[in-house]
Amino acid sequence: MEDEKKIKNSPDAVSIAGTKTILNQMMNCICKLKINKTNGTGFFCQIPYENKTMNVLMTNYHVLDENYFKEKDELNLFINDEKDVKILDLKIQRKKYFNKDYDTTIIELKENDNINNYLELDDIIMNDILNNITVD
Repeated sequence: MEDEKKIKNSPDAVSIAGTKTILNQMMNCICKLKINKTNGTGFFCQIPYENKTMNVLMTNYHVLDENYFKEKDELNLFINDEKDVKILDLKIQRKKYFNKDYDTTIIELKENDNINNYLELDDIIMNDILNNITVD
C-alpha cells in the first residue's frame, strides 16, 4: 500500500495516516502549566482506580506539589500552543495524589473541566505508582 512505509530494522510496515492520527490524539492530551515563574507540562489520562476509570491530569511533583494547593484556588492549563486555556477550579473537591519519589502529581478531573481527550494508561503502569502515593 502507498500509505504504508517500512521503518529501518522493523519487520512490519507502518501506516503513516494511522500514525499521524495517533500522534494528533496524543498531542491533544498534553498541556502546559504555568506555576508561579515556572513552566511545566502535564497530560490528561484515564487511570484505573477502585474498579472504575478516573480522568486525571498527571504532571511532575517538582512542577506541582501539595504546597501549590494550599496557596492557590485555580490552575491554568494551556493546550494547543496556548490557543486554548482551561482553568481548573481547585475549590471543587478533587482527589489529589503526590509521590515525591516517583516525581508524580495526579489531580482528578471533573466533567465540567471540559477536557475532551485522554490517554488510557493501563493497570501495569499505574499500580506501582498508585500503591505508593500520598493522597491529599
